[in-house]
Amino acid sequence: MYEEIVYGPEDAVPLASNNHEAIVIEVITCNYKVKKVYIDNGSAIDVLYYKTFRELQLEDKQLIPVRTPLIGFAGPPVRPEGMITLTVTVGESPRSRTVPVNFAVVKEPSSYNMILERPTLKALRAVCSTLHLSMKFPTPAGVAEVLGDPEVARACYIVTLKGKEKLVAQTAYLKPWEPVEKEEKLETDEGLIELPIRPERPDRVVRTGSGLSEQTRRALESLLKEYAEIFAWSADDMPGIPSELAVHKLHVDPNIRPVKQKKRNFAPE
Repeated sequence: MYEEIVYGPEDAVPLASNNHEAIVIEVITCNYKVKKVYIDNGSAIDVLYYKTFRELQLEDKQLIPVRTPLIGFAGPPVRPEGMITLTVTVGESPRSRTVPVNFAVVKEPSSYNMILERPTLKALRAVCSTLHLSMKFPTPAGVAEVLGDPEVARACYIVTLKGKEKLVAQTAYLKPWEPVEKEEKLETDEGLIELPIRPERPDRVVRTGSGLSEQTRRALESLLKEYAEIFAWSADDMPGIPSELAVHKLHVDPNIRPVKQKKRNFAPE
């Protein structure tokens, strides 16, 4: 749980990202996959909006009353409907974590479903990167990375900017979720051997298990050599295919002049 977490050149930066996009992810709680979850490390209270609270089939009697209002930046105090503790799963199995989150339920219009703040990020030991729009945290199976959705983040930002939160307040973007059992994969410890197809082309081989008996291996090798002409190793090995059967083409406008870009040279490294 104390693995090194870093962001480096191998971590991709979303092409469509800009300064306005936040980290917006999806989590699993109450057997629902909840989208539009805003990651914010600037507050000490995790927020669950009332519209999402009702979509999760939760009832008001489950709320714990609170008297302390929420104070936002340059805004009037907001009095929560109450507090509720939910287990939230972040990430995808096996690299995922499930932690209890104490939510303050607020009845305010918002383009988000919930906001995960410092308490949850600290419980996850998460490291966030606004440049990469991602969040990394340790799990028993290794470091997990949860990527934000730039399109959803941009849509939520535009709605908030225009002051139209009430237009989307009825859409929670919840999907029923059920844990899927891992499928058992049949594996073998035997190695592979290469069977040549044509003697004149020793590079063209077929790999098969080394556990075959000598009689079976010889029969398979004879069969492969007999039908060697049906194997295609490149497009040149398949001449005369009618276009009615298979054809590759680019779906472009023939009236548009192709764009010729400048050649880009890469360093040898």
